[in-house]
Amino acid sequence: MIYLDLTIGLLLLGLSILYHFKNNRSSKKLWLDILLGCYYAATYFVWRYTSNNYHVLSFFHIWIMSAAVIIPFIVFYYVYDHPKLMVWAEIVFGCIGFFVVMSRFISWPLQGYRFIEALPLNLCNVIAFLTFFGLFLKKNSFIKILALSLGFIGGLSSLVMAFNEGLNTFWFIRNVDSYFLHFGLTAYAIFLFLTNKTKIDYRIFLKAIPILTVYYVLMYFMDYLWDLNFLWIRPGTIAFLNTIEAALPSFSVGIFEVNLIYYLLCLVGAFGLTIGLLMLLKKIQVKYQVWLEKLQKHHNKSEIKPKEP
Repeated sequence: MIYLDLTIGLLLLGLSILYHFKNNRSSKKLWLDILLGCYYAATYFVWRYTSNNYHVLSFFHIWIMSAAVIIPFIVFYYVYDHPKLMVWAEIVFGCIGFFVVMSRFISWPLQGYRFIEALPLNLCNVIAFLTFFGLFLKKNSFIKILALSLGFIGGLSSLVMAFNEGLNTFWFIRNVDSYFLHFGLTAYAIFLFLTNKTKIDYRIFLKAIPILTVYYVLMYFMDYLWDLNFLWIRPGTIAFLNTIEAALPSFSVGIFEVNLIYYLLCLVGAFGLTIGLLMLLKKIQVKYQVWLEKLQKHHNKSEIKPKEP
């Protein structure tokens, strides 16, 4: 089996190098394409040999979490000078979360979950729908920017927390489901910022507060009436509260306090962190585009042939 794995790894590296020469890319990009090929091969080995050790800050968790940030940059590197491919890449990233959510209606009941638990009413599920429908809207529409902003911070924070149903393996339907949903939300947001196709109006967060408040109240009553957990406030689902209660046995958090803390985190913490991360991402985006443009200019110069005397 190890020989098959080595063959696949070498094939991934070879495809990256083949792409380089097939597209007559500049010599400066050769080492970058080799590096990307090594990344693809390493990613295959990580998934192949470490996915059964899945928990917060495990090597596998750090690798697949960082992939949600790295892959949009890699895709943009390939398509930034191909407008049609850039559009298709945006569509693919925007559809990932939507198709994951839709697949739950089949995969979750087969695993013994109630049909109502598969309903896409969790906030990230709703954002996945908004992201999908945002593909058909103008780039600065309210729905698109709202989905982009909340999807970025919601997807990234969920990836950091590494959803795991008490198992030590990644290969459980809800673990896989959660990862690819939040991967799609995070990667789509980053890719769209790299393409500079949208402009964030931070006032949109103020407009979103009443919308989130109505959503929160509705989901709270649904969770209470049908014994669900769309808001993820059931015992054992908020890691930092579990840590506090473990350290201070006399400390008890009532359901009202849990709801209040959760709501404040969503409105204040998430929005504040989102604004900070978006500002950082914007600076990275500018420098990354400048670097790619320099590579392209070098490639264009290398293609200019000297005039014959």
